[in-house]
Amino acid sequence: MKTLIRFFHPWCILAIGVCLTAEGCFLPPAANVQDARTVGKGRVRAAGYWSGLKDTDAAPGEDAKLADEFGGILGVGVSESAELQFRLERIDFAQEDDGYQFLSFSPKFGLVRDKLAFMVPIGLYFGGGLQWQETFQIQPSLIGSAPVNDNFEVNMSGRFVVPFNSDLYKWAILGFGFGVSSDLDRWALLPEISYSIALNDDADAISDILGYGFALTFYLGQ
Repeated sequence: MKTLIRFFHPWCILAIGVCLTAEGCFLPPAANVQDARTVGKGRVRAAGYWSGLKDTDAAPGEDAKLADEFGGILGVGVSESAELQFRLERIDFAQEDDGYQFLSFSPKFGLVRDKLAFMVPIGLYFGGGLQWQETFQIQPSLIGSAPVNDNFEVNMSGRFVVPFNSDLYKWAILGFGFGVSSDLDRWALLPEISYSIALNDDADAISDILGYGFALTFYLGQ
């Protein structure tokens, strides 16, 4: 498979802006960076996170690091099993001094309390000279958590990234991580790894991306 690294070769640097807008070479927000919990009515989720992206097809001797993603999530509980989330993320390229932002709004529904949740983020990219009107996408996501006790849990997730613009790349993203805390109902440290697979049948598409990072989440209110 062809890899994103070739876009960072010196002769291609000037073409990156064209690639991002015309050919849909967007790096996906890789991590869900949360578990299956909903915060509960009247409570608030406040989270900050970082994730690194690595090209799994990089040739020996090439720098496999693609980008750093860092941002925040604010969630408000509207019922005991439903939450509204806002997410703002910055994506910085590793090979050049450039990047763009990702903004999303998402309802989150608890299907099985603290164990299974469904999310439907709707978001867009902006900044870096992008035509944000053409970058809208939906990201249906399923998150599963297996609480071991009040201090530790195992988390898994699956997500599809589906742009409204058919010229942009579609993604399937799998995530795996843990939640560690003195009290998971109050705060959690959430390390996570993810694997993103481009679904487009395109010889120039980004192929596979490994993500790794963590989130620090606080649950505020009674």
